[in-house]
Amino acid sequence: MNDETMDVYARFEKKLTSVLKPVRPNPGYVDRLKHSLGTAPYTIVEKGDSANPLIMLLLGVGTALLAFLLLRRFRP
Repeated sequence: MNDETMDVYARFEKKLTSVLKPVRPNPGYVDRLKHSLGTAPYTIVEKGDSANPLIMLLLGVGTALLAFLLLRRFRP
């Protein structure tokens, strides 16, 4: 880049600084954030209980069968 372009950028930055009031975060916060973003979180995957869906299916079928039999018996 030439000096004229750098001068344009410098004037632009000065104007932005005067208009927007730049934020100066706490350095400790920035360091903790860098560390948090730099380290990958670990995930624990637990295996689901395979009996639960089977029990729900059997209860649903049993309820449907009971309703069918009751409606059939007490049909007007």
